[in-house]
Amino acid sequence: MVDLEKLQAQIDYLNECGLTGMADIISDAKKEILQRRNTRNLICQVGDKVYAITRDFVSTFIVTRIVLTRTGEYYEWELQDGIYLNLRGFKPEDIGKSIFLSRETARLQLKKIKELEKTESKNV
Repeated sequence: MVDLEKLQAQIDYLNECGLTGMADIISDAKKEILQRRNTRNLICQVGDKVYAITRDFVSTFIVTRIVLTRTGEYYEWELQDGIYLNLRGFKPEDIGKSIFLSRETARLQLKKIKELEKTESKNV
C-alpha cells in the first residue's frame, strides 16, 4: 500500500534538490493514486474476511493489502482458520467462483460441488 506521507516527503526532497522534473512525475502519480482511491469501488477492504473452498472445507482469510495497478486490483490475504491455499490472494473476478464474501455462500457452493461429485460418480 502506498504511504502518501512518505511519497510527499520524497516529492519535497526532490524539489529541494532541484530535481523538479522527477518531483512532478511523482506528484502526478500521487494525484492518480488519490483519484483512483476515491473513484474505485472496491469489493472489500483491508481487514474484511473472505472465504475459500479448500478441499472439503471452507477456509477463512483476512484481506491484508489491496494492490492497485493500472489494469485492476489484487487483494492479498492471510489465513485466519482452515487450510492454507498456496496463493497470496485473489482478483475480483475470483469472487463467486473460488472466493466468497460470506461463509454461507461458500458453504452453499461447497454443498453444490459435493452433490455434483456424487451425481458424476454414480454415472461412471
